[in-house]
Amino acid sequence: AEEDVAFTVHATPEAVPGFLQGAAEISKLTYQSRLHGLRLESDEQTERQFCDMAGRGWFRGYLLHAKGKPVAFMVGYLYRGVYYSETIGYDPAWAE
Repeated sequence: AEEDVAFTVHATPEAVPGFLQGAAEISKLTYQSRLHGLRLESDEQTERQFCDMAGRGWFRGYLLHAKGKPVAFMVGYLYRGVYYSETIGYDPAWAE
């Protein structure tokens, strides 16, 4: 990716839809999705849940972008100063 790398943090209700769109695209490429059918969905229920948590200050969504495209994500929750990681994934094209 050379110098074209960016890292974004999504922690507000307004930031959830953009995070969810990028993360869901990555999630469907992961081995968890391909082998086990476990993936992060960009649907109303997930968006509502993440927005509720973000409104309480708990939600944290992280996206890693390379060459202008999301290539990895992490979803977790920050509660009383402790971060709880729930789901991670990356585009296998970037495994190397």
